[in-house]
Amino acid sequence: MGAISGIFLLVFFGTTSASHTPDAQYLSFELTDGSVLTSPSLATSGVISSLSDASLVTCCMKCARIGQCAGIFSDSDSKHCKLYSFQNYTSMNIAGIQNFVKVISDCEKRGHILSSKFGLCFDLFTNQLPWNQSRETCQNDGGQLVMLDTVPKIEFMTDYISHLFPSATYWHVGASDETTEGDWRWPNGAPVTDLLSSSTNQSELELMDCSALNRKQTRVQIVWCEATRRRICEWPDLI
Repeated sequence: MGAISGIFLLVFFGTTSASHTPDAQYLSFELTDGSVLTSPSLATSGVISSLSDASLVTCCMKCARIGQCAGIFSDSDSKHCKLYSFQNYTSMNIAGIQNFVKVISDCEKRGHILSSKFGLCFDLFTNQLPWNQSRETCQNDGGQLVMLDTVPKIEFMTDYISHLFPSATYWHVGASDETTEGDWRWPNGAPVTDLLSSSTNQSELELMDCSALNRKQTRVQIVWCEATRRRICEWPDLI
């Protein structure tokens, strides 16, 4: 397989249709020449660029671990592995072949990542900033620090980050109690229902007004605002 340069691989989870069931107990892989998926224009589950992630087998395994991934494109020349989802494709029949054409959302037109299942239009940024500067940077681009206000959203984002940045534990998110001490709110004003404490010292906790996704704990955690961390921005108006 090392000699193959730029192939598309549909990954079927115990089925032979696009509407797969990812909870099947086995995997089968079907090679195609690119005609089945005519317009896979955006990777909805991320782009992996490191040399260690470029092999076809590694691409398959990354896809298999991400529930929404239905296919991959592995380019051995550019060392890119793109993971695709059929979630936002429409099906049509061209010359007797079932084809899938990407329906581009406003979120994706802006170059962001769309998860319509979880109502998220987001991006990951790895340059590390204090929380307030992270928030301002998101806002300056028309967005906000992400709201991870449900357990499924937290689990999705944790899983997503784990496969792209396995060594990065903390990511700034939007919860804060800077307006009223102890009253934690998301950017839209909704209350935060569950937070992981990073200290048992109450006086210290009162000085910690910001939050981050703790990927290893799969929880949103109270953190010092001054600590520099990576960030997750979202654009709810582009959903």
